[in-house]
Amino acid sequence: MKTDIDTLFTKAQRLQRDKQLPQAISCYEQVLTLSSNHIDALRFLGLTYAQLDDMPNAIIYFDRALQLQPNDANLHNNIANAYKKSYELDKAIHHYQQAIKLAPNYAQAQNNLAGVYASQSDFKRALHHYKLAVHAEPDFLAAHYNLGLLLLKNNQLDAAKTQFNNVLALDPHHMDAQFYLGVLFLGANDLKKAEDAFNEILTFNSEHVEALTNLGVIAPPAIVRAFILTVG
Repeated sequence: MKTDIDTLFTKAQRLQRDKQLPQAISCYEQVLTLSSNHIDALRFLGLTYAQLDDMPNAIIYFDRALQLQPNDANLHNNIANAYKKSYELDKAIHHYQQAIKLAPNYAQAQNNLAGVYASQSDFKRALHHYKLAVHAEPDFLAAHYNLGLLLLKNNQLDAAKTQFNNVLALDPHHMDAQFYLGVLFLGANDLKKAEDAFNEILTFNSEHVEALTNLGVIAPPAIVRAFILTVG
């Protein structure tokens, strides 16, 4: 029987990787018919339902898995993500906190928890957990970017600039970070750096509307008039 279970589970994983999600679900369910406490089948069945945006079923299977492995930080993070997408934020917070309690350097859970607090305009808690995320994983690009957005929103402009520079150090082609840096330079009246930032965006996307608009603000009137005449 173990051979049958292993074969079915391997097939289910292959189907999931190939985005054949209903077929993957069917295989995982067959595994559970043969072995109702197969922890990996429960885990991946939850993930497959989450991929289908079926959060109620994802939560059911993550919860079943957690009953078998209550100290699994990844499972707590997974079920928290499903609760977050279901707008059950108190439950999401609880499970993110459990994940972090079990694994304090779990950067993804720290980032996810910070995101919930940010959505609730709880700046202090969001800032705390974003900082823990980037401390635990210094090359965690999304956490640096999210932290930059939070700082920008709360008018901590120099700190936001630092985070957007951190993002660009990790990914020089990150246009959103480049754009916000341009906006920050423009707000500080550092026109040359703002112009360089917006021009850098245009090297990757020549039709980036916001970059073009801001360059129009920066450009001397004579250049703007020449541009208008050329287009006309």
